[in-house]
Order: sequence, then C-alpha cells, then structure tokens
Amino acid sequence: MNFKKSTWSQDSVYSIKLTSNLYTLTQMRENNLLQFFALCSKFDNFSEVDLNEIDELFCIFVAVSRIKVIFNRKIDQEVRSVNNRPTPKIMLSTIFGKGQGAGANVIELTEKYSAVGGRIIRKVTNNEGNLMDIFQYELSGMYGNPIEIHNRLLRFFKTGVNWDESKNYVFGSIELPKPGQPGCPRAKML
Repeated sequence: MNFKKSTWSQDSVYSIKLTSNLYTLTQMRENNLLQFFALCSKFDNFSEVDLNEIDELFCIFVAVSRIKVIFNRKIDQEVRSVNNRPTPKIMLSTIFGKGQGAGANVIELTEKYSAVGGRIIRKVTNNEGNLMDIFQYELSGMYGNPIEIHNRLLRFFKTGVNWDESKNYVFGSIELPKPGQPGCPRAKML
C-alpha cells in the first residue's frame, strides 16, 4: 500500500507485518500518539476484533512520515471497534544530566496531549523512585526509527518483554521487566 500521501487521521487502525506469519495492530491517537496492542495474528486478518477488549501495549509520539513504512494496510473498517478508551496521558519526560541527576519525571500530558507544559508527578531514576514507573510508562520523546519500533514489537511477541531500548540511555543498566509485570501484558493470539 502506498502511504506516501498518508496524513495523521485520529483513530485510523493499521496492521503491521512483523514476519511472514506474524501481524499486529496499531491505532493513531491524539497529537501524533501511536498506540500498540498486545494482539497478534498469524494472518493479516483482524475482522471482528474489538480493540477495547485488547490490552494496550504502549503508546508513543511518532514522526509518522518516518515510521509509516511499518504500516502494512489500513484496516479500521475491518475491526469491529477501534479503541475508545482514553489515550494514556502519563509518560516519562527525560531529565538530561550525569549521575544522580539523570533520569526522568513522571508527567501528565496537557489537555492537548503535549509533554511541553505537562504536570510533573514525581521523579524517577534507576536509584530513586519506583522501578515499575520505568517499566510501565513511555518516554515522551518523538520516535522516528521504524526498525526500533519493529524490533520492540517482535521482541514482545516472541518473549513477552515490552522494553524500549531508549530507556537504557536515560536510566543506564536496568534489569528488563518480566512478562506479566506492569507494561508487559500477556499477548493475545488470534
């Protein structure tokens, strides 16, 4: 499918081909937030799927012009229902620094789903705060590398571990979350 002229269309749902026999879904949300789900299929067939009943995997800001190559085809007319749950508003905002000063603030996005001006809830580092915050919440930066997103999804569906490698740069060496911990729901296979 040609996505050259593709623009952001809130609630549009696309299939993503991870391997020749592994597909998943993503949905466009507010302000360039792209949401992924703990759902996969051996075939590119998601008819009758109600995304409100599927665990959310992660939701990140993306540069759609750069990552649209991961989209296989638009399928919002095929699914029974798009996800109507509120778009996640809690994210991690990176604090650049060295040593103890590095880490992130857990923030609440603004009403317009922006990290700029978001309300700070608490600070978290690999030595301070709740490690579960690091596992559960996404970094609020803009993602533009389709290979990184593809590899993250593939790792999740093969191992059950949902991990953003970018967090290694922010928090340093952290033991990866285990399947079933916050941020690592069980995948549903169709």
